[in-house]
Amino acid sequence: MGQIYSNIHIFLLMPFVKSDCSEKPANNETQRAQLTKALKLSCCVEMFQTMSYHSLVEIAIQWLKLHPNETAVGDSVESLSLAMAGIHQSACQYASVLLGVQAFSPRTFVEFISHFDCLYDKLLKQWRSKSHRLYSSVVHLNALNNVTLQAKQNVVRLQEEVATKQQHEKELLRALEDQKNLLELAEEKCAAEENQLEQRKEQLNQAVEQAKSVFLLRLKILESLSPPDLEEVHHYRDPPEGVVQELEYFDCCTVTTEQLQQLEEIIQSPHFEPESVREVSKACESLCRWVLAVHEYCCKRHQLLLQQQMGLLVREAQSQVFLAQQQKQEASQCLEDLQLKIQAIQHELDRLLGDLHKAESHEKEVSIFDGKFEKHFRDWSSDCEEADLRHKNLPGDALILAAVISYLGPFGPDIRTELMSKVEGFVSDWRHRHKPHRCQNRLIYTLQLPLGEAVGLNEWQLENMQSARLLVKLLLWGHGESCSHRCPLLAETDQHLQISRRLLSKGENVTLEKELGFDLVVCADDLELLEKLDCAAEKGLKVLVTHAERANPSPEFLKKLKRPPGCWFQGLQQPLKFHIILSTDLPVTLLKSGIHASILAEVHVVDLSLSSKEIQELMLTQLLQPEDGELLIQHLRLKNYNQLLRGKMAAEKDALMDDILQWGPQLQKDPQLLPRVAAYEEETRKLEADIERVGEELEGHECLLAAPRRLMELPFDLYQALQDVSQPFSSLLLSPAGLH
Repeated sequence: MGQIYSNIHIFLLMPFVKSDCSEKPANNETQRAQLTKALKLSCCVEMFQTMSYHSLVEIAIQWLKLHPNETAVGDSVESLSLAMAGIHQSACQYASVLLGVQAFSPRTFVEFISHFDCLYDKLLKQWRSKSHRLYSSVVHLNALNNVTLQAKQNVVRLQEEVATKQQHEKELLRALEDQKNLLELAEEKCAAEENQLEQRKEQLNQAVEQAKSVFLLRLKILESLSPPDLEEVHHYRDPPEGVVQELEYFDCCTVTTEQLQQLEEIIQSPHFEPESVREVSKACESLCRWVLAVHEYCCKRHQLLLQQQMGLLVREAQSQVFLAQQQKQEASQCLEDLQLKIQAIQHELDRLLGDLHKAESHEKEVSIFDGKFEKHFRDWSSDCEEADLRHKNLPGDALILAAVISYLGPFGPDIRTELMSKVEGFVSDWRHRHKPHRCQNRLIYTLQLPLGEAVGLNEWQLENMQSARLLVKLLLWGHGESCSHRCPLLAETDQHLQISRRLLSKGENVTLEKELGFDLVVCADDLELLEKLDCAAEKGLKVLVTHAERANPSPEFLKKLKRPPGCWFQGLQQPLKFHIILSTDLPVTLLKSGIHASILAEVHVVDLSLSSKEIQELMLTQLLQPEDGELLIQHLRLKNYNQLLRGKMAAEKDALMDDILQWGPQLQKDPQLLPRVAAYEEETRKLEADIERVGEELEGHECLLAAPRRLMELPFDLYQALQDVSQPFSSLLLSPAGLH
């Protein structure tokens, strides 16, 4: 190359591995020849091993950890990485065997992870939107279904409370009567004790007066002994020793009963009268009077004892009066407390009776909702369970759909459907190993719904759509979105348009521009191709470049096919509006010979050819007799009409759900709710009857079309044989329409 280019280094990346798909296994001679070829072309040879399973796992782990949805993926990062690596290696093996080339590289693996990101975000947002509507509607319906039951329970509860309060009131009223009786008894007892106290006080006063007379008698005794008389006795000859002192200080309390009796005998004698004794001497008269006074004092001394006892009785009576007054006061206080309790419970009873009246009125008002929404609640609750199952399966669903977009594009429709089931089985095994609970009810859960949601189809639109056509829509959507890292190359677009036209009931003209929403369509051999692409890039347009086999692989054009640097890990975070999609009518088998290799290296091939069933249906349309053809047209129209009916039913359901969500917790206050529900149920019954009738007609058509379909097996086999023979020759390739 001369001295000028001596600083340029050329790197040749050549595979140096044993081929798993070659019919003749590589031997040592083949490997030696490859090495010799490499040595001749360069002065330095470096050999790189292909990415191992563990390397792929590590790439996926690192990417998922940096992903903003890491919290959504949670602890399944490692298990998802293992599944991704396994899917990639399996896809490489199938491509080696079925396509004969190594169609997938580490770049494809990164695209696979990025598609998983886009799909997981999309499915999660859609699930949140729909599940929020569904869960909120179920909550409001549940409240509405329970409003009658709650009203009845409230009435029963208030009735029980009223009965309890009334029973309590009766008990308190009985206790009040008993307490009144107790108070009367306490008052009577208190009055009796007070009367007894007054009597005893009077008796005590009398005893005191009598005690005063005893005191006077004592004075009388002392007065009976005058000093002269005592002096006279003192001068008696030989008076008894101490007699004078004894007389003066005699204690009358020491007189015994016997002495008192003796004194009574003495004083009863007529000779002991003071007048009689006075004749003897004045002193004797004094002594006589003293003896009489002592006798009288001793006789009345028990009155003094009676006074003492009466004092004790008075104090005891006072204690009884105090106790009776205390009991009376307690009985009065208890009576007052009972009256306050009765007033309080009567106020509470009045309040409860008011609440009971309101509750009974409310029960009468809401009784119209009784059982009106049980079916809707039951059906929508079942939908909630399905939504929960879908949420658990979101990572696996996104993984399957991402694998379809990243790896199944180059394969034919029949093989694609088969590989799709294998990928789904692979992910199901992964679910079972790493998340056993996610496999519950997996038998009743299909991938059709998330697949349809990814491409913007409703559930009612998926019923009559074949899986092969649905996968094509997914591939077109996946490579038409900004999360795709390479420009897609749509192969055999003519067959795709044929089947799309057939599916339309009105025979409208179908183009890729309309179907995929392109802003600009330009032919690959257009002289102003690059200028138009530059203009589209400035405006952010979506461009379809047709007849890719005519494209000039110039550096400028190849540069347009490359995505900007740094977009691989951006996904939908920074969407790129400008997007190029190539298309060609060539089959996949002729792309290598029909399109330049440098262009093929920059694109992702998507095979849009028809599946076996689609080809047979297309042949059936073209080869049937007029009467059978009319039957087939009617059959297609009925299918479309059936889909339309299901769409109307879904729209009615959405409208009812919108009304429920609009009123929310105040749903029972909606005056038009029941008429609207009645109209909805009536319309639903009509639609269900129409759907059942259309279904019966479709079954009848299927029976009538069974024989023509069997007749189409021979033309189809002929078509397949011709295709196999003419594959090496592009000029001999036939389309299904060519057999007409």
